Amino acid sequence: VRGRVADALRALEVDPRAEAVPLHMFWNEFDALDVAIRASNASAVPSDVEGVLAEAGGLAAWVEARKFGASIEGGACGSALLREVAAAAVDVGGPDLHVFSAHYPTMLCALTAVGVSVSSGESADSWLGEALL
Repeated sequence: VRGRVADALRALEVDPRAEAVPLHMFWNEFDALDVAIRASNASAVPSDVEGVLAEAGGLAAWVEARKFGASIEGGACGSALLREVAAAAVDVGGPDLHVFSAHYPTMLCALTAVGVSVSSGESADSWLGEALL
């Protein structure tokens, strides 16, 4: 899949020197391909490239769920966001609505820290992690 994504990036002239990247960097390659397809004229995108995008999306989501899931991060990486949420919950004098902003890895970590699976198909609540990716 990584090689086909590099081929697609070259075919769409996004990166003429694209090569397969290590898995820990794969999300950026997937994202570059997704943006290139969305930004280009639909008729200019070869049908096999769209198929590569779908396959790459699955791999990218799997990699990110593993990077920020329980098997690697445990529950420690979501602690900063959870502290903010807990502090807001005990602030009885404040507004009833609290807004938190976080990049998807922080949200995946926070879900993992409270025991929600972020890996596809692992549990009934895995849709939450899938929705973030």
